[in-house]
Amino acid sequence: MNRGGISHLAITAAMAVGGFGLATVVAPTPAGAAATAVTVSLGNLSTTSVTGINDLGEIVGYFKDASANLRGFTQLPGSPAITVELGNSSYVEAVNSSGEIAGSFKDASAKYHAFTQMPGSPAVTTDLGNSSNTSISAINASGQVAGRYRDASGNLHGFTQMPGSPAVTIDLGNSTNTNVTTINDLGEIAGYFKDASANYHGFTQMPGSPAVTIDLGNSTDTLVSTVNASGEFGGHYLDASGNYHGFTQKPGSSAVTIDLGNSTNTSISAINTSGELIGTYQDASANFHGFTQMPGSSAVTIDLGNASNTSIDAINASGEVVGSYKDASGNYQGFTITPPPAGATTGLLTRTVVGMASLPSGRGYWLTDSYGDISPHGDAVSYGSMSGQHLNSPISHIVSTPSGSGYWLVAGDGGTFAFGDAGFYGSMGGKQLNA
Repeated sequence: MNRGGISHLAITAAMAVGGFGLATVVAPTPAGAAATAVTVSLGNLSTTSVTGINDLGEIVGYFKDASANLRGFTQLPGSPAITVELGNSSYVEAVNSSGEIAGSFKDASAKYHAFTQMPGSPAVTTDLGNSSNTSISAINASGQVAGRYRDASGNLHGFTQMPGSPAVTIDLGNSTNTNVTTINDLGEIAGYFKDASANYHGFTQMPGSPAVTIDLGNSTDTLVSTVNASGEFGGHYLDASGNYHGFTQKPGSSAVTIDLGNSTNTSISAINTSGELIGTYQDASANFHGFTQMPGSSAVTIDLGNASNTSIDAINASGEVVGSYKDASGNYQGFTITPPPAGATTGLLTRTVVGMASLPSGRGYWLTDSYGDISPHGDAVSYGSMSGQHLNSPISHIVSTPSGSGYWLVAGDGGTFAFGDAGFYGSMGGKQLNA
């Protein structure tokens, strides 16, 4: 169980003035390069939310226009936002690697309809049940969608649908409330359902196989919100004391509880292909904070605006995250955060510190973590790191050169990496070690 252990990344976002997010801000670091946060503010600047991002960095979401109506949008990196205007209000929830978007819209009769849309093509509406409430929550690389609809009796049913094929209804429990929240590129779905006792249970389901129920805590409220291509899934559950805890679980393994803040309200939103997870937690002052967490590392808190309400909603394969935050005026703004490039030094260590090397003068030192990130202090200067680069074995030591103008990072398998004026004279990386 992960309790505490939060590395705090405080990113102060500047407000974008009109149009699309013009404010680029970075986390303050002693070494220079950092994660970059960009505010996304559209319409009347009072409500913008970024709900999805694909592996090309294309983002989607919704905003409130001058008439206080909600409009969907999509935006490619370096291009203007494109408004998705359907019905009276529209929401874009997800985008796949082909740029196909999915979401829902409300018509003049206050009925909700699901839709998908390929770039340059008209939107395709999906209506199921009594045609009054259909929504799509996710779309995979094949264009297969997942979501839910309401029938004539007011019951909710989950569904999946392949392009050009009829929808497949997903009914579990007492068949009155099933919601498919996500789908991965293999067609595996996940979500939650209500049973005859009005308890909620999470589930996952592979194509052609029975659903697997996921029950944690007091077995009255478990929700699965995400499943990645490896079948690792996550969400939240309720315990006997009424507290919510985040969790992740790999196929064939036990669930791992994620508790942050005051341990009363943590939820997992998504897990990418590298196993990096994102979510939100509540602190003792009832403020909400976003966070990211790499496998085997401490969580990194993401705070924007007035630091009272930040939500991270989606992550792509590169670790770019998107979501929304509340600013000092009480308005909600969208945002994207791009991680530093491979080899860049942020000065912020998000994993366990494994080594320290001091300058010969004694007036500074470097700290390093198991991923080879470098955090310089005092007179120490960063000469590079292994951040974002593949390691066959975690970093375990750092050694300064005699001049203090460089250092060596040493991995557990004897792999050696030289920086600054440090020379490379060979290593034991890739060789058999007896101990």
